[in-house]
Amino acid sequence: MATSGSSFKIGAATDLTTGSGVFMDGSGNFRVGDAAQGISYTASTNRVLLGSSVDIKGNLLVSLPTYNSYTKILELKFDGNATDTSGSPASFTNNGTVTFAESGFNGVGTGALFNGTTQSLQSGATKLRIGTSFTIYAFVKATNWADNTDRTILGNFQNNTGLRFRKGSTNVLALAVGNGSGSRTVASGDLSTLSSGTYYALAATYNLSTGDMKLYLNGALIGSNTTGAYTISAPTRDMFIGADNNGSNVAELPWAGTIDNLTI
Repeated sequence: MATSGSSFKIGAATDLTTGSGVFMDGSGNFRVGDAAQGISYTASTNRVLLGSSVDIKGNLLVSLPTYNSYTKILELKFDGNATDTSGSPASFTNNGTVTFAESGFNGVGTGALFNGTTQSLQSGATKLRIGTSFTIYAFVKATNWADNTDRTILGNFQNNTGLRFRKGSTNVLALAVGNGSGSRTVASGDLSTLSSGTYYALAATYNLSTGDMKLYLNGALIGSNTTGAYTISAPTRDMFIGADNNGSNVAELPWAGTIDNLTI
């Protein structure tokens, strides 16, 4: 442990602006992970905070990546419904009657349970037709991490536009984006040893200025593509949660399991 004035940090942290580990920042917030991008815990209000004081339900004690300057465009807590609680809410059509009775992450609230065949949530909101830097994170349970089947957490990827965040047919976590004429992907290693019925914190990031794409599992980096600048092309089709878009606003590659507290 190292000390710095009235602050402390444990692990690899070297200072309060670039370090990592466990530390208390200059404002008295307890942080886990990267000083610039980590999650803070404010004891006085008993809240977990991400970035610019965005609440995340439950007692999350792992780091999830985010950019310092961002606009939250989607927040689905799935507490009994598919209501978007971000500043400009998107509406969703419930295809196949997704249910919201499954216990949520850390036993808080509920999550959205998808049957892996007919169920998905669909939105035509233009704000979800993303063509800039983004961070996606969610707490996710899979019915079977080793089923050798494409399972999509969210997506509107077709014809080399849009994005898709999924478990691939080789049981890896993958993010794909398109620039209109081609696509770029990043994938993790094999996730087939993960426990079915257990929530995992999954995150994916894309940086417009650098083209960097990264994947995280419970705060740990598990995949990266840093091959250079890459400008993605925003799609004109609907966004699906628990599935991808087949290009004609019909769901494909459906998720089997539970998704909770999904945020972009």
